[in-house]
Amino acid sequence: MSRGARLGLLALMVLVLVAGHLLDRELGREDSGRPGTPGAGAGAGLSELPLDLTDRLPAPRPPRVTGPPLPPADPASPRDERTYIVRPGDTFATIARKVYGRESAWTVIYEANRDRVPTPARLQVGITLRIPPAPPPGMRPGG
Repeated sequence: MSRGARLGLLALMVLVLVAGHLLDRELGREDSGRPGTPGAGAGAGLSELPLDLTDRLPAPRPPRVTGPPLPPADPASPRDERTYIVRPGDTFATIARKVYGRESAWTVIYEANRDRVPTPARLQVGITLRIPPAPPPGMRPGG
């Protein structure tokens, strides 16, 4: 075996030992599972692993559309409105497709939120939009 191959093998062994030590520290074990130490052997330390990993899970996201699907109702009734939190990549048309099933109804959402969004091109991520009841299927939005 050449000298370069031996050095490479030695470096790999050191890397594996360091990674094992770091893993032991991350899991909170003091013994490294080497022969002659308490808890050594196959499966050593497995009983010490945390079983509840929920603290490592990301927080659940809030729902994007709140409330049950609404039948056509009086647009003047505020209790019939739902809300939607704008996500990256959303446009009024994509939101209308998600909540009404058709992009052409985007103007209904825009008109209900003119006080929050001055122009349709300036839809900001994170803003909460009012989602009014869907217009009847044959009616053209905005007219």
